Amino acid sequence: MGLFGFGKRRSPIEQQLIDLYGQMLTMKFGSSAEARKAAEEWVDQAKAQAEAEGTVDLANAAESYLAKAQTDPAMRAKLEAKRADGVTDADIRWWWNLHDLERRMMALDDDNSKVAFIIHKTREQGLTVEQAAAELRRSMPIYGDPADTRRTTGDDRPLPYELKDRVNRWLQTKMPDPDRFRRQLAQATTYNALVRAELRAGKV
Repeated sequence: MGLFGFGKRRSPIEQQLIDLYGQMLTMKFGSSAEARKAAEEWVDQAKAQAEAEGTVDLANAAESYLAKAQTDPAMRAKLEAKRADGVTDADIRWWWNLHDLERRMMALDDDNSKVAFIIHKTREQGLTVEQAAAELRRSMPIYGDPADTRRTTGDDRPLPYELKDRVNRWLQTKMPDPDRFRRQLAQATTYNALVRAELRAGKV
């Protein structure tokens, strides 16, 4: 049961996620109590979304996803688009075999980081929302539906979430030489464009 969740019965995965994100958010909030409260709110939001979509803790989700793509033309098209970005069966199994709430919490964390970035750039540095969004795309990987071309096209499009673990591991290889990595980013239109170039080169 969470500190602010009196009367709520938490499943083990919910409690694990509250503990994990409560710790992660403490640096942002400066207060462990406020961080834990935010983590509980995120878990409640993720759970409400999952329940509404009927996806809470589906068993063998990766295999179900791959099997459905064989018979559902829309699913097949989405999978083919992801494969064009380098997504492998191993990536699919990593992402889709995570608990549904864990996937949703990662997405919420990403969304909140993007909002915080935009707010900081507009309020503290005086950028317009459009300027801040452009800087955001040069500063961090943006995940989502690679078919979404409402804001970006080509290599700047959102990366499939299935690549998130592989990209994170690739980033660890860049840590010993951050100056070189910054130069690489400066030459790319966006962070996503650099990732896609590295994917095509077999470096991610």
